[in-house]
Amino acid sequence: MSNNGLAAATQIDLPIWTPMGRLVHIGTMDPQDKGAQGDSLEGHGLSVSECPDDWEYIARLGGNPRWDVHPLPRQALRFLHLHQVSSETMDAMRSWAVEAGLAAPAKGYKVSWFDGDHEDFVYMTFTDESQAKSEFEFYAGDFDAESQPEAQRPKFEAFDGFAMTPEGLALLRRKRADLTETDELCALLYVEDQTDLIGAYWADRHAPEELSAPRAVILPTRLDQVRILPEGSHEAESIVDAVYSTDTERIRAALARNPEARELNECSDESGETPLFHLVNTAMVIGRSGLDEAGTQVRQIAASAVLVLDAGGKCEATYIQHGALQVLLDQPWHQFPGSDALEVLAGKLIEKSNVDVNARLARSLSPASELYPLAASIAIGNHIVARRLLAAGADPSLAAVGTGFEDLIEFANSRGTEGASRIGAMLAERAMNAALSAKGNEPRDPSIPLKRRAAL
Repeated sequence: MSNNGLAAATQIDLPIWTPMGRLVHIGTMDPQDKGAQGDSLEGHGLSVSECPDDWEYIARLGGNPRWDVHPLPRQALRFLHLHQVSSETMDAMRSWAVEAGLAAPAKGYKVSWFDGDHEDFVYMTFTDESQAKSEFEFYAGDFDAESQPEAQRPKFEAFDGFAMTPEGLALLRRKRADLTETDELCALLYVEDQTDLIGAYWADRHAPEELSAPRAVILPTRLDQVRILPEGSHEAESIVDAVYSTDTERIRAALARNPEARELNECSDESGETPLFHLVNTAMVIGRSGLDEAGTQVRQIAASAVLVLDAGGKCEATYIQHGALQVLLDQPWHQFPGSDALEVLAGKLIEKSNVDVNARLARSLSPASELYPLAASIAIGNHIVARRLLAAGADPSLAAVGTGFEDLIEFANSRGTEGASRIGAMLAERAMNAALSAKGNEPRDPSIPLKRRAAL
């Protein structure tokens, strides 16, 4: 956070948006060109979007250069999701701006009139009463009482609101601001001064024909946190950058350029995370966020994680107990949006996981024991499935676990999430078939088939 000598604020929980597609800026990179076509709706930052073609049409930007915005290695682009800010949170951010002298209470005047093209009322707000009355008289004089219903008569209303001060407008590089913009502009200044977020996002309706589309802004003090390259300049992009974008096409292209993919198993100096661990952890965060677009984002992240696994990404991070599989075990991921993709990812993690890692998590039995893989599966998964597998009679020696088995059951119970049970079912099934193969028996369909594990 910048904290540019402004009032400090109590920490506020803010809804976060992370782009899942390519962010593009249309225009020059010269700050002096900002607002050349009038005050920007996004304030003083770099306007970006995931739908540049639509914004080129809406803002008449044809012929301007395009720029791709890339996160720095192992960093995500995190924006304030303005449309999901609660009224209480918005009040707190506005209060901070008022205390900092960037906004102030103001008497406002609203002039509304019926617009036939939109088949609804539209309005303007003013801080100058005489100007508002002059505008109202214009529309009132244009109203035809004989042909228009009384409900469509223009309206003049006074209200108490807030306006940006000259100091606030100067920070935003705006000449003026409508009173209806005050809350969002206060939010931009709050985010820049009091958080480490990169900017703000408006989830406007995607209707280019009505001049509306989602948009975002990167704050000017955050431009050192991104790389901005001419559109299509992915040739030198690293595998890690591509993975963090969660754009599967970019990941495939980066892997094709560097098939050894050694970067996939290098840990960040700051967090000790591998790219795979970051992806799985991000999927869990977004899955439990409740965001409208969570399902789409989770599926895209899961697909990226599967690509990483297939390219040789390891399941464990710096510390064994922080492995990517364990991240899934600790969450009820089957309840998240996009759980179908997470189930595919879970299967892939199990397929690629190091049995020794799972066994150490179990904290039981000797690695020399032939029961070691199954014991690990029981310990981090569904002991009910394990009981049924043991009772199936495929390998009678497995019933001789004794007291150690009870300890493992107790440990499994302590995991406590149904998500862990679902993964545990897959692990137990895999371990049983491995035990059968080791004894020269054909792997068999266990008594609880994989496709029925969700019902356990």
